[in-house]
Amino acid sequence: MLITVPIVIYLIFRYLYLMYKHGEGGSPADLIIKDLPFLVAGATWVLLVLGILALA
Repeated sequence: MLITVPIVIYLIFRYLYLMYKHGEGGSPADLIIKDLPFLVAGATWVLLVLGILALA
């Protein structure tokens, strides 16, 4: 699971970037759904976790 840490850190900083630089501090769900890089990183994290759990 330590392999997934960089993706989680990216997601946290991406959210903070969108919130502070773009002034999109409204609903977190709306912010996440509108941002394609965030969705791609989130989907990558989910697939990676499922792959790790399947191999364990």
